[in-house]
Amino acid sequence: MNKIMLVLSGFLCLSLLSACVAKKDFLKLQNQLAETEKELEVKEERMQEYASKLEAAKSRLAELDEAQRQMEESLRSEIEDKSIRLQKLNDRLTVTFVDKILFDSGSDSIKPKGKNALTKVAHSISQMENHLIHVEGHTDNQKIGPKTQKIFKSNWELSTARATSVVKFLQVEGQIDPARLFAVGGAFYHPVADNSTPEGRSQNRRVEIVLTPILKDIQKEITKEDVPEDNPSVPEEKEEEKKGQETVEEEQ
Repeated sequence: MNKIMLVLSGFLCLSLLSACVAKKDFLKLQNQLAETEKELEVKEERMQEYASKLEAAKSRLAELDEAQRQMEESLRSEIEDKSIRLQKLNDRLTVTFVDKILFDSGSDSIKPKGKNALTKVAHSISQMENHLIHVEGHTDNQKIGPKTQKIFKSNWELSTARATSVVKFLQVEGQIDPARLFAVGGAFYHPVADNSTPEGRSQNRRVEIVLTPILKDIQKEITKEDVPEDNPSVPEEKEEEKKGQETVEEEQ
C-alpha cells in the first residue's frame, strides 16, 4: 500500500512539474507573440508612412511635368530661338533666360519682352505648392564699365539685383507666394560656357528659375532616424558645426 502511495505521489509531482513547465513555456510564447504583434504594427505604420511619401513624390513629379508641358507650349517661340531653355533633371526643373531677353546690358530693369515671358512662366508655376522657386542671376566675367559701376560696384551686385527684380515681378505680377521665392546672385563664378568667346559670354549672361521640391517632412524623418534619442548632444554639435561653416562662408 505504501509503495502504491509512493508511486502515485511521484506521478502526481511529475504531472505538476510538467504542468508548471508547460505553463511557463506557454507564457513565454505568449509574450513573444505580443512583442511580435507590436513589431508588426510598427512596421505596418512605417509602411503606410512610406507609401504616403511615395504618393507625395509622385504628385510632385506630376506637378513638375505639367508645369514643363505648359511652358513648352506657351514659350514655344522663345525656346525655338534659344532665348529660353527648359531642362528637367530628376525632381528639378530649370528655366533659363539667356542674355538680353530680360535685361539690357548693365541694367536690372526687366524689358517688356522679358515681362511677357515671365508672365507665362508665372502662370505655369503659380499653383505649384509643392515646389520652391529659386531665381539665380549670373553674369559673364567682363569687368563692369565706369557708368554701370555708379549703380553696381561689381557683378555680384548686378547679378543679385537682377535675380531680385525677377523675384519681385513673380510676387507682384505673377501673384506667387513670396514664401516660396528666393533670389540668388552668382556673379560670373558659375559659367556654363567658355568666357573667352562672345558666344560663351552670351550663354553665361543668364537668369535661371529653378523649381525644387519642398521636402520638409522627409528631412524631419531623416533627422529622427539618424539621431539616437539617447544622444541629445548630437543635434547641438551639428548646429555648432553649421554655425561655424556659415561664419567661414561670410568671411569669404
